[in-house]
Amino acid sequence: MQTDTERKISYYNSKGWKTLSKLYKMYHPLCDCCMVDNKVTNVQDVHHIIYFDNQKINAKKYMLLTDEDNLLSLCKDCHAKIHKNFAALSDKQQQFIIDKELGIKKKYDSLCIPLDYSNIHHKMDHEDNYNDRLNKILLDKSKGDCDKMSLFS
Repeated sequence: MQTDTERKISYYNSKGWKTLSKLYKMYHPLCDCCMVDNKVTNVQDVHHIIYFDNQKINAKKYMLLTDEDNLLSLCKDCHAKIHKNFAALSDKQQQFIIDKELGIKKKYDSLCIPLDYSNIHHKMDHEDNYNDRLNKILLDKSKGDCDKMSLFS
């Protein structure tokens, strides 16, 4: 049985991911974070905004793996900052990523597909703002009938 690390390496070395990331880079050739600060930098990496491996159900993992809305084009520098030192990004870049995260959550919540957000790597760096905005989205969700309709609970 593969470990989590072996499974991730296996996915990122797969033909499917290589094709998807190549196509994504072709249609998104510049670093999304750099563009927020009016800088032009070529894309080098494709990043998953909401991490897929936290999901307990394989269908959810696959959706997050392949959902174009869950991807960002990044240069090496911005990609490293996102994973290792989120606070090193500019305030505008941090807000851009938070907004992208929240947009994806809202999308999946509106489809009544609850995701596991317990290990989002940006969370610790902007805890108050993050929690305030996430709570608003969760309150909006609770006003609907998603709990009754969810296919993936």
